[in-house]
Amino acid sequence: MSSFKRRSTMAAGRETRAGTMLQLCLYAELVGQLQGRRPDRVMVVPPGKGFSPEVFRIDHYFAYHKLVKRRLEEAVETEQHT
Repeated sequence: MSSFKRRSTMAAGRETRAGTMLQLCLYAELVGQLQGRRPDRVMVVPPGKGFSPEVFRIDHYFAYHKLVKRRLEEAVETEQHT
């Protein structure tokens, strides 16, 4: 399967959003814990004409997911101590 290439013709409102990618990274992390291996790719089927799936390599987004997760954990920890 080829890697995903963003189509520049997509309207801004129809592009896959960062929140969606973070959610998919979390799902991939959980699947990896259950199956012993994280999925290589995830797919998003945006609404609209044709419902064509967009394929994303999870490794391209996973570092950002880990950063956001760590910052959330730190914020929760700080809040518990105040």
